[in-house]
Amino acid sequence: MEPSSRNTKARFEYLKWSPLYEKERPFQTFLAIPDTAPDQRRHNLVFEKGEEQVIFDLRGQEQNFSLDIHGFITAKHHSVLSPAQFKDSANIEQVYLPECVDLVKKLVDGADEVFIFDWRTRQMDMDEKPGRLIDYTDALRRVGPTARVHVDQSPLGAERRVQLHFPHRVDELLRGRVRIINLWRPLNGPIDDCPLAVCDGRTVKESDLIETDHIKPQFTACTQHLLYNPEMRWYYISDQKNDEVLIFKNYDTESGVTRCKPRFILLYSLMWIADTLLGAPHSAFTPVDYPGGPFRRQSVEVRALVFTKQPIH
Repeated sequence: MEPSSRNTKARFEYLKWSPLYEKERPFQTFLAIPDTAPDQRRHNLVFEKGEEQVIFDLRGQEQNFSLDIHGFITAKHHSVLSPAQFKDSANIEQVYLPECVDLVKKLVDGADEVFIFDWRTRQMDMDEKPGRLIDYTDALRRVGPTARVHVDQSPLGAERRVQLHFPHRVDELLRGRVRIINLWRPLNGPIDDCPLAVCDGRTVKESDLIETDHIKPQFTACTQHLLYNPEMRWYYISDQKNDEVLIFKNYDTESGVTRCKPRFILLYSLMWIADTLLGAPHSAFTPVDYPGGPFRRQSVEVRALVFTKQPIH
Protein backbone atom coordinates (compact mmCIF):
# COMPACT_ATOMS: atom_id res chain seq x y z
CA MET A 1 0.00 0.00 0.00
CA GLU A 2 1.45 3.35 -1.03
CA PRO A 3 2.16 6.09 1.52
CA SER A 4 -0.74 8.48 2.08
CA SER A 5 0.41 10.78 4.88
CA ARG A 6 1.12 13.69 2.54
CA ASN A 7 -1.28 12.98 -0.30
CA THR A 8 -3.21 16.14 -1.07
CA LYS A 9 -5.87 17.42 -3.45
CA ALA A 10 -6.17 20.25 -5.95
CA ARG A 11 -8.21 21.48 -8.88
CA PHE A 12 -6.04 21.85 -11.96
CA GLU A 13 -6.69 24.22 -14.84
CA TYR A 14 -7.36 22.45 -18.14
CA LEU A 15 -7.98 23.69 -21.64
CA LYS A 16 -11.68 24.05 -22.36
CA TRP A 17 -12.63 22.54 -25.68
CA SER A 18 -14.07 24.99 -28.19
CA PRO A 19 -15.57 24.33 -31.64
CA LEU A 20 -13.26 27.15 -32.76
CA TYR A 21 -10.37 24.68 -32.62
CA GLU A 22 -11.94 22.65 -35.42
CA LYS A 23 -11.09 25.48 -37.83
CA GLU A 24 -8.34 27.42 -36.02
CA ARG A 25 -5.37 25.99 -34.19
CA PRO A 26 -5.07 26.92 -30.52
CA PHE A 27 -2.35 29.54 -30.21
CA GLN A 28 -0.59 31.97 -27.92
CA THR A 29 1.67 34.69 -29.26
CA PHE A 30 4.53 36.45 -27.49
CA LEU A 31 4.98 39.01 -30.26
CA ALA A 32 4.12 42.70 -30.08
CA ILE A 33 0.98 43.13 -32.19
CA PRO A 34 0.85 46.32 -34.31
CA ASP A 35 -2.08 48.61 -33.52
CA THR A 36 -3.11 48.42 -37.18
CA ALA A 37 -3.41 44.63 -37.18
CA PRO A 38 -7.03 43.53 -37.75
CA ASP A 39 -6.67 40.71 -35.23
CA GLN A 40 -5.50 41.94 -31.82
CA ARG A 41 -5.79 38.59 -30.05
CA ARG A 42 -2.71 37.30 -28.24
CA HIS A 43 -4.30 33.89 -27.79
CA ASN A 44 -7.47 31.93 -28.37
CA LEU A 45 -7.11 29.78 -25.26
CA VAL A 46 -9.84 29.30 -22.67
CA PHE A 47 -9.15 27.37 -19.49
CA GLU A 48 -11.42 25.85 -16.88
CA LYS A 49 -10.99 24.19 -13.52
CA GLY A 50 -11.34 20.45 -13.45
CA GLU A 51 -12.87 18.60 -10.55
CA GLU A 52 -10.84 18.12 -7.39
CA GLN A 53 -8.20 15.41 -7.93
CA VAL A 54 -5.87 13.55 -5.58
CA ILE A 55 -2.14 14.26 -5.91
CA PHE A 56 -0.19 11.33 -4.51
CA ASP A 57 3.02 11.87 -2.59
CA LEU A 58 6.13 10.41 -4.23
CA ARG A 59 8.13 10.55 -1.02
CA GLY A 60 8.94 7.11 0.25
CA GLN A 61 8.06 5.37 -3.00
CA GLU A 62 10.42 7.08 -5.44
CA GLN A 63 11.97 3.77 -6.46
CA ASN A 64 8.65 2.57 -7.88
CA PHE A 65 8.69 5.00 -10.80
CA SER A 66 10.39 4.90 -14.18
CA LEU A 67 11.05 7.54 -16.81
CA ASP A 68 9.99 5.15 -19.58
CA ILE A 69 6.95 3.64 -17.85
CA HIS A 70 5.47 6.58 -15.93
CA GLY A 71 7.27 9.50 -17.57
CA PHE A 72 9.07 10.82 -14.49
CA ILE A 73 11.58 10.03 -11.75
CA THR A 74 13.12 11.88 -8.83
CA ALA A 75 16.79 12.28 -7.94
CA LYS A 76 18.90 13.59 -5.11
CA HIS A 77 21.38 16.11 -6.45
CA HIS A 78 23.34 18.73 -4.57
CA SER A 79 24.40 21.64 -6.78
CA VAL A 80 27.60 23.44 -5.85
CA LEU A 81 25.67 26.68 -6.40
CA SER A 82 23.87 28.25 -3.50
CA PRO A 83 20.31 29.50 -4.13
CA ALA A 84 21.61 33.09 -4.24
CA GLN A 85 24.06 32.17 -7.00
CA PHE A 86 21.19 31.26 -9.32
CA LYS A 87 20.60 34.97 -9.78
CA ASP A 88 23.68 35.09 -12.04
CA SER A 89 23.19 33.65 -15.52
CA ALA A 90 26.91 32.96 -15.86
CA ASN A 91 26.76 30.71 -12.78
CA ILE A 92 23.84 28.81 -14.23
CA GLU A 93 25.35 28.38 -17.69
CA GLN A 94 28.89 27.59 -16.58
CA VAL A 95 28.19 25.49 -13.49
CA TYR A 96 24.59 24.33 -13.17
CA LEU A 97 23.91 23.34 -16.78
CA PRO A 98 26.97 21.06 -16.93
CA GLU A 99 25.77 19.53 -13.66
CA CYS A 100 22.43 18.81 -15.32
CA VAL A 101 24.10 17.23 -18.34
CA ASP A 102 26.09 14.95 -16.04
CA LEU A 103 22.96 14.04 -14.08
CA VAL A 104 21.01 13.13 -17.23
CA LYS A 105 23.88 11.00 -18.54
CA LYS A 106 24.02 9.24 -15.18
CA LEU A 107 20.31 8.52 -14.83
CA VAL A 108 18.95 8.21 -18.37
CA ASP A 109 19.74 5.06 -20.32
CA GLY A 110 21.24 5.68 -23.74
CA ALA A 111 21.95 9.39 -23.22
CA ASP A 112 24.78 9.54 -25.75
CA GLU A 113 24.44 13.27 -26.32
CA VAL A 114 22.69 15.84 -24.14
CA PHE A 115 22.00 19.35 -25.37
CA ILE A 116 20.33 21.90 -23.10
CA PHE A 117 18.28 24.22 -25.28
CA ASP A 118 16.43 26.19 -22.62
CA TRP A 119 16.49 27.07 -18.95
CA ARG A 120 14.47 29.45 -16.83
CA THR A 121 14.01 30.62 -13.27
CA ARG A 122 10.54 31.17 -11.86
CA GLN A 123 9.06 32.94 -8.87
CA MET A 124 5.58 33.23 -7.47
CA ASP A 125 5.09 36.99 -7.77
CA MET A 126 5.32 36.92 -11.58
CA ASP A 127 2.20 36.76 -13.72
CA GLU A 128 2.13 33.90 -16.26
CA LYS A 129 -1.35 34.41 -17.67
CA PRO A 130 -2.03 33.80 -21.37
CA GLY A 131 -1.54 36.93 -23.43
CA ARG A 132 1.12 38.49 -21.23
CA LEU A 133 4.03 39.73 -23.34
CA ILE A 134 7.15 38.02 -22.00
CA ASP A 135 10.70 38.50 -23.23
CA TYR A 136 11.82 34.89 -23.51
CA THR A 137 15.20 35.92 -24.90
CA ASP A 138 16.20 36.80 -21.32
CA ALA A 139 16.48 33.43 -19.58
CA LEU A 140 17.20 35.05 -16.21
CA ARG A 141 14.04 37.12 -16.30
CA ARG A 142 11.88 35.23 -13.87
CA VAL A 143 8.40 34.26 -14.94
CA GLY A 144 5.64 32.80 -12.85
CA PRO A 145 4.75 29.14 -12.45
CA THR A 146 2.53 27.72 -15.17
CA ALA A 147 -0.64 26.64 -13.38
CA ARG A 148 -2.26 24.94 -16.40
CA VAL A 149 -1.89 21.31 -17.36
CA HIS A 150 0.43 21.03 -20.35
CA VAL A 151 3.25 19.21 -22.10
CA ASP A 152 6.14 21.43 -23.18
CA GLN A 153 6.63 19.85 -26.59
CA SER A 154 4.40 18.20 -29.16
CA PRO A 155 5.91 15.85 -31.75
CA LEU A 156 5.97 18.68 -34.30
CA GLY A 157 7.55 20.99 -31.72
CA ALA A 158 10.22 18.44 -30.88
CA GLU A 159 11.18 17.97 -34.52
CA ARG A 160 11.36 21.73 -34.96
CA ARG A 161 13.68 21.90 -31.98
CA VAL A 162 16.08 19.46 -33.60
CA GLN A 163 15.92 21.40 -36.87
CA LEU A 164 16.53 24.70 -35.10
CA HIS A 165 19.54 23.64 -33.05
CA PHE A 166 21.07 21.04 -35.37
CA PRO A 167 20.19 22.10 -38.93
CA HIS A 168 23.07 20.12 -40.44
CA ARG A 169 22.48 16.95 -38.41
CA VAL A 170 18.71 16.55 -38.57
CA ASP A 171 18.66 13.31 -40.56
CA GLU A 172 21.43 11.78 -38.48
CA LEU A 173 19.84 12.61 -35.14
CA LEU A 174 16.30 11.64 -36.11
CA ARG A 175 17.50 8.20 -37.15
CA GLY A 176 18.23 7.51 -33.50
CA ARG A 177 16.16 7.98 -30.39
CA VAL A 178 15.24 11.55 -29.48
CA ARG A 179 13.91 12.57 -26.08
CA ILE A 180 13.12 15.90 -24.46
CA ILE A 181 13.65 15.79 -20.73
CA ASN A 182 13.10 18.47 -18.08
CA LEU A 183 14.84 18.89 -14.75
CA TRP A 184 12.96 20.95 -12.13
CA ARG A 185 14.00 21.91 -8.64
CA PRO A 186 13.03 24.54 -6.06
CA LEU A 187 15.59 27.17 -5.11
CA ASN A 188 14.10 27.92 -1.71
CA GLY A 189 12.85 24.53 -0.59
CA PRO A 190 11.29 22.90 1.20
CA ILE A 191 8.22 24.29 -0.57
CA ASP A 192 4.55 23.76 0.14
CA ASP A 193 2.93 26.82 -1.44
CA CYS A 194 3.14 25.94 -5.16
CA PRO A 195 4.71 22.56 -5.84
CA LEU A 196 4.95 20.98 -9.27
CA ALA A 197 2.74 18.00 -10.06
CA VAL A 198 3.42 15.43 -12.78
CA CYS A 199 0.92 13.05 -14.31
CA ASP A 200 1.45 9.36 -14.98
CA GLY A 201 1.56 9.35 -18.79
CA ARG A 202 -0.19 5.98 -18.94
CA THR A 203 -3.37 7.60 -17.59
CA VAL A 204 -3.58 10.15 -20.41
CA LYS A 205 -5.95 9.39 -23.28
CA GLU A 206 -5.46 10.20 -26.94
CA SER A 207 -8.43 12.56 -26.82
CA ASP A 208 -6.95 14.54 -23.89
CA LEU A 209 -4.21 16.22 -25.93
CA ILE A 210 -4.61 19.44 -27.88
CA GLU A 211 -1.63 20.79 -29.84
CA THR A 212 -1.02 24.52 -29.32
CA ASP A 213 1.25 26.98 -31.14
CA HIS A 214 3.47 29.22 -29.02
CA ILE A 215 4.56 31.98 -31.38
CA LYS A 216 7.80 33.66 -30.35
CA PRO A 217 9.99 36.20 -32.16
CA GLN A 218 12.36 33.70 -33.76
CA PHE A 219 10.62 30.37 -33.31
CA THR A 220 7.13 28.91 -33.24
CA ALA A 221 7.03 26.19 -30.63
CA CYS A 222 4.32 23.54 -30.49
CA THR A 223 3.15 22.47 -27.07
CA GLN A 224 0.15 20.50 -25.86
CA HIS A 225 -2.59 21.48 -23.47
CA LEU A 226 -4.87 18.89 -21.96
CA LEU A 227 -8.59 18.53 -21.50
CA TYR A 228 -9.90 17.47 -18.11
CA ASN A 229 -9.88 13.74 -17.51
CA PRO A 230 -10.73 12.40 -14.02
CA GLU A 231 -8.70 9.26 -14.73
CA MET A 232 -5.39 11.14 -14.75
CA ARG A 233 -3.20 10.09 -11.83
CA TRP A 234 -1.10 12.87 -10.34
CA TYR A 235 2.06 12.92 -8.17
CA TYR A 236 4.27 15.46 -6.41
CA ILE A 237 7.11 15.55 -3.87
CA SER A 238 5.92 16.80 -0.51
CA ASP A 239 8.11 19.53 0.99
CA GLN A 240 10.48 19.27 -1.97
CA LYS A 241 13.96 20.45 -1.02
CA ASN A 242 16.70 22.24 -2.95
CA ASP A 243 18.59 19.00 -3.53
CA GLU A 244 15.58 17.06 -4.85
CA VAL A 245 15.13 17.16 -8.61
CA LEU A 246 11.98 16.16 -10.44
CA ILE A 247 12.97 14.75 -13.84
CA PHE A 248 10.23 14.23 -16.41
CA LYS A 249 9.90 13.48 -20.08
CA ASN A 250 8.07 15.60 -22.64
CA TYR A 251 8.80 13.65 -25.80
CA ASP A 252 10.27 10.36 -26.92
CA THR A 253 10.56 8.74 -30.35
CA GLU A 254 11.01 5.26 -28.89
CA SER A 255 7.93 3.11 -29.43
CA GLY A 256 6.22 1.30 -26.61
CA VAL A 257 6.98 3.74 -23.81
CA THR A 258 4.18 5.87 -22.39
CA ARG A 259 2.59 6.18 -25.78
CA CYS A 260 -0.45 8.19 -26.83
CA LYS A 261 -1.60 10.52 -29.60
CA PRO A 262 -2.96 14.06 -29.49
CA ARG A 263 -6.42 14.88 -30.75
CA PHE A 264 -6.57 15.56 -34.47
CA ILE A 265 -6.91 19.26 -35.24
CA LEU A 266 -8.70 20.27 -38.41
CA LEU A 267 -7.12 23.25 -40.14
CA TYR A 268 -7.66 24.44 -43.70
CA SER A 269 -9.31 21.08 -44.46
CA LEU A 270 -6.19 19.15 -43.44
CA MET A 271 -5.86 16.68 -40.57
CA TRP A 272 -2.95 17.54 -38.31
CA ILE A 273 -1.96 14.08 -37.16
CA ALA A 274 0.98 13.82 -34.77
CA ASP A 275 2.09 10.59 -33.13
CA THR A 276 3.63 11.39 -29.77
CA LEU A 277 5.38 9.43 -27.11
CA LEU A 278 4.28 11.29 -24.06
CA GLY A 279 6.15 11.51 -20.83
CA ALA A 280 4.45 13.46 -18.10
CA PRO A 281 1.96 16.31 -18.36
CA HIS A 282 2.62 18.72 -15.53
CA SER A 283 1.36 21.80 -13.75
CA ALA A 284 2.04 23.95 -10.73
CA PHE A 285 -0.76 23.78 -8.18
CA THR A 286 -1.90 25.05 -4.81
CA PRO A 287 -2.96 22.23 -2.47
CA VAL A 288 -6.47 22.58 -1.08
CA ASP A 289 -5.01 22.13 2.41
CA TYR A 290 -2.41 24.90 1.99
CA PRO A 291 -2.75 26.93 5.20
CA GLY A 292 -2.39 30.25 3.45
CA GLY A 293 0.18 33.00 3.77
CA PRO A 294 2.48 34.55 1.19
CA PHE A 295 3.48 32.50 -1.85
CA ARG A 296 7.26 32.38 -1.94
CA ARG A 297 8.19 29.51 -4.27
CA GLN A 298 11.23 30.03 -6.51
CA SER A 299 12.51 27.40 -8.89
CA VAL A 300 14.75 26.63 -11.84
CA GLU A 301 13.93 24.35 -14.74
CA VAL A 302 16.13 23.02 -17.51
CA ARG A 303 15.03 21.50 -20.82
CA ALA A 304 17.32 19.13 -22.67
CA LEU A 305 17.36 17.25 -25.95
CA VAL A 306 18.68 13.76 -25.30
CA PHE A 307 19.97 11.79 -28.29
CA THR A 308 20.67 8.07 -28.53
CA LYS A 309 22.67 7.03 -31.57
CA GLN A 310 20.87 3.71 -31.90
CA PRO A 311 17.29 3.07 -30.72
CA ILE A 312 17.03 1.15 -27.45
CA HIS A 313 15.01 -2.09 -27.67
